[in-house]
Amino acid sequence: MPPRAPARVRCRSTRWRAALRPSATTRYTFAWRSTAFDGRLGACHCVELPFVFHRTDLPALYGARALLGPGLADRGIADLAARTHAAWVAFATHGDPGWQPYDTDQQATMHLDHTWHRHHGTPAGSATTGGPHDLVPHQRTFEPW
Repeated sequence: MPPRAPARVRCRSTRWRAALRPSATTRYTFAWRSTAFDGRLGACHCVELPFVFHRTDLPALYGARALLGPGLADRGIADLAARTHAAWVAFATHGDPGWQPYDTDQQATMHLDHTWHRHHGTPAGSATTGGPHDLVPHQRTFEPW
């Protein structure tokens, strides 16, 4: 075994984190799909950041080749942005985003989209169909270090 690294480096998987600190680990899947690049961007990595920081109002995020895509005014993203931002603020402030912590048995994960719901384990819709632009929702882990 290589020399021991600090705990933050060693604990890469969500299961290990949950086993070490079950009350401090929560998981979410951000499934809102961008319409940018003719929908090919989908629920890609970092697409949740304008929602996290409640900055979906920035004009640079709109358009066919912008992160969030065209036609957002009619897609009802304001509520999603407010709710996502509130969860992150609650987690940063109190260590609880408002949903069940992740543990190795339940594997509770909050699905964030226009509607929110909790699922356990891998979400049913996360398997790819093999298409060239079939990007699945990505998962993130909240963890106060």
